[in-house]
Amino acid sequence: MYKGVINFTRRVRDLDRTPEYWQSESYNERITIIEAVVMDKTKYPPTKKLQSVREGIFKVPPRITIEDLLDLSKALCSWYKIECFQIAINRKDNTAHMLFDWIDRETGKSVYYNTSESLLLTVFVLRFLNLPKPEITRTWIRYYLLWDYNEKQNAFKMLLDYVKHTRPPEFIYRLTCELTTYGELLCKGLVK
Repeated sequence: MYKGVINFTRRVRDLDRTPEYWQSESYNERITIIEAVVMDKTKYPPTKKLQSVREGIFKVPPRITIEDLLDLSKALCSWYKIECFQIAINRKDNTAHMLFDWIDRETGKSVYYNTSESLLLTVFVLRFLNLPKPEITRTWIRYYLLWDYNEKQNAFKMLLDYVKHTRPPEFIYRLTCELTTYGELLCKGLVK
């Protein structure tokens, strides 16, 4: 979601068909579903300002396939409540295009993410697809640590156990212990 890494923009039509393309529904079919959900939950028709469908665009290496992006779309739906219904890969410029339904099914409103949540979503995509970290993400260490901790609550203990058994010099071991403790406390929200 962070500009320069993953760009999300409003979209009002289907994705362009490329040789690598998938869809579960057309844009018009999805809009019909969205309108019904919004009416049911809010009792009002969607406004023209509602950004119910957004296209996510990001660079991908040649190894990324439609199946990889389908797996990503399932994970994004589970974690972030945004549902992908079309995917295209443009090999001319190596970009993935994913069309998302951006409506929360529980409220009928557009899903909203603040800056921190947007950075976490971006890190999620980069990590899920094992994409190279763009230079702009170099200072996002906290968000990468949060995902590691989120995936494995014992990640920091595992690191300490590993370092302990490799028998590094005392200074390296002590520094690793302090950094690991700090990382865990940071992920728990106990330090800044």
